[in-house]
Amino acid sequence: MKYEYSKEIVLPYSEMDSTAHLSLMSALNYVQNMTTEYFEKMGTDNFTVKTKSNALWVITKTKIKINQRPIWKDKIWIHVNAVKLSAIRFDVEICFKDVDGKILMIVKQDYCAIDVDSRRVRKIATISFPSDLELENENYHDEYKKLKDEFEVSNFEYSQKICSPDIDFSQHTNNVAYVRFLMNTFSCEFLSSHEINDFEIHYISESREGQILEIYKKNKSDKEIEFLIKESGREIARAYMTLK
Repeated sequence: MKYEYSKEIVLPYSEMDSTAHLSLMSALNYVQNMTTEYFEKMGTDNFTVKTKSNALWVITKTKIKINQRPIWKDKIWIHVNAVKLSAIRFDVEICFKDVDGKILMIVKQDYCAIDVDSRRVRKIATISFPSDLELENENYHDEYKKLKDEFEVSNFEYSQKICSPDIDFSQHTNNVAYVRFLMNTFSCEFLSSHEINDFEIHYISESREGQILEIYKKNKSDKEIEFLIKESGREIARAYMTLK
């Protein structure tokens, strides 16, 4: 069965950045909300899998390609469908389209399920998940990058304490909060004069309320930036961005 899911949205002022365009964080917040509703439609949302299977879905990787950022009051469609499934991985694709069907942004996300108590990866066959799921063809074929660059003390940007608003239902730092921490390294002037072409983030370890994150940024070239987030020596996340 095809469990594809779509919704029409008129973009509100609160989701805009200083240029009146949809911000990266707001785009990923929409992705989070849409995928949650999509998982609910399939009967595998986190409320359900926690109750029935003592498990939770977590995102391991997100990649977004930005063709054109919509602006305040634009009407857009966001469409979600399943594109890959293995024993422990589930990939979804999220398309942002204008009213004429043109793809404005396209996102792919890699999910796995973890046990609530042990926090270890669970096989999807052990949780509440539809057995009749049909996969769709991918629109976004770019592979995830291998992010392994070394970072120096000179790449350190700032420290960020994780506070209660950063924590989600899974009792760890929400995936979009990490993106906000990375975007804090840019000035409004920089964001007004540069457009993001693509962005990806790999979530490596969990972090929790009260912990202190160290945010690192390295300019690999005029158009390439790599990031690292650490906590007490542990790698929490790595990210990569290209500019137009």
